[in-house]
Amino acid sequence: MINNLYLFGYRPYNHIDLTPYAFLTTSMLIGFGLLQFKLFDIIPFARDKVIGNLNEGILVLNSQDRIVDFNAKLKEIVNTGLQKQINIGMDYRDLFSFYEELLNIVINRVTKKIETQIKDKTYELNISPLFDKSTIYSGVVINHRYITEKKAQELLIK
Repeated sequence: MINNLYLFGYRPYNHIDLTPYAFLTTSMLIGFGLLQFKLFDIIPFARDKVIGNLNEGILVLNSQDRIVDFNAKLKEIVNTGLQKQINIGMDYRDLFSFYEELLNIVINRVTKKIETQIKDKTYELNISPLFDKSTIYSGVVINHRYITEKKAQELLIK
């Protein structure tokens, strides 16, 4: 685009061609995107097969606590149990605003297992913060394991 402006006679600095500067700026922006934001990073093909077919709901949040990934089982839990829609990019607090303990665990970035009731089903939530280089917080994984039948069996044993 800059080169077209030069060719059609628009030259803000007389006969200086700004095309090389445009290439330099574009290269720097792409390089920054590649390194900082992992632009064009390839998600492995196996991810869809492995995570997508799990019998447990998986929810992945980024460092700003926004939803970056979830599997089909979690979508089913949210749609049927919470009567809400889940989308990439939404704040997890919009889904779990009723569950103060979960909100506090995610905010405090601790690893913990908790049990919760969603409608008539019991789930064990395994909250695991993710860290890059052991210290830089990069998000959290929340695993939703269905344990209603297990809890019923425990009650029968008692």
